[in-house]
Amino acid sequence: MPEKSQQTFIKITDGLLTGLTILLAGYISFRFIMLLAGPIFGITDSTTKLFYPVQFHVEEKGIAAISGQDLPVKLKRAKAFALIEAPAPTGLLIPVKLMRFGMFGVMIWVLFLLRHIVRPMGQGHPFDPENGKRLRWIGISIIGVTSSISFTIFC
Repeated sequence: MPEKSQQTFIKITDGLLTGLTILLAGYISFRFIMLLAGPIFGITDSTTKLFYPVQFHVEEKGIAAISGQDLPVKLKRAKAFALIEAPAPTGLLIPVKLMRFGMFGVMIWVLFLLRHIVRPMGQGHPFDPENGKRLRWIGISIIGVTSSISFTIFC
């Protein structure tokens, strides 16, 4: 049986993993409800919110109003990033949202497996044979999520 400080550490770790799982599940539930009920109540947010690099030409000298003060400004080169909130195509919105929910589901599953790895330690069995299988499934899950993210980025 582990000593008292180890028991305390295991209980804190288990509590943190449980709390993270509950928070993540609550967030996913909220986002899923907004996905379903948002268009009905008119509170949906389906803009792309992408940053695009923009180059522009400005006069070399001018006055800039910053925090209520007029300051003289001399610009040599100008570059900026513009936030363009264009409506997202509906055909892309649903698959992207479903993929996002799937990735969050995998994260919850990984947290669930981590909790099952920590709990036998609290009972004095740190070398549970099932932990090897759980670690393997965690690795496979991480590889699956990262490969799906890279697939969506490059396609």
